[in-house]
Amino acid sequence: MKSVLANTIQVLLICLLLRYLFPKIKKFGFNRLIEIYSPSSWAILYVIVSVLSTFTSAIWNGISRYQKTQADLEALLLTKDVKSFISTEIKMAHDNCSLLNLHPFIVWYSHSHPKTIDRIRLAENFQDK
Repeated sequence: MKSVLANTIQVLLICLLLRYLFPKIKKFGFNRLIEIYSPSSWAILYVIVSVLSTFTSAIWNGISRYQKTQADLEALLLTKDVKSFISTEIKMAHDNCSLLNLHPFIVWYSHSHPKTIDRIRLAENFQDK
């Protein structure tokens, strides 16, 4: 439900931003090409949305990583089977040929799931409690 609400707010903000930007773009000599309701403006619309998503993807990936971490904690609380959790993470990393030592910027910007190492550490810390 939170994701639906957040995505709705994001789409609303993008629409408001586009409504603001389209008249500004017309000042650069694109009068005939830029009408917010015209299919001829789809290319400009695509560029604007692509640039915006470049900046917002890190935020959405961070939210997704947080949710996945909370789900992992819930799974550990319900099953109390740390050994199986860790062995499953290792098997999935092996099967997917995952890189385990990625640069933190790459993880921050483009990964929607926590690193395997972080998930294993989470389980080990859970076991210690």
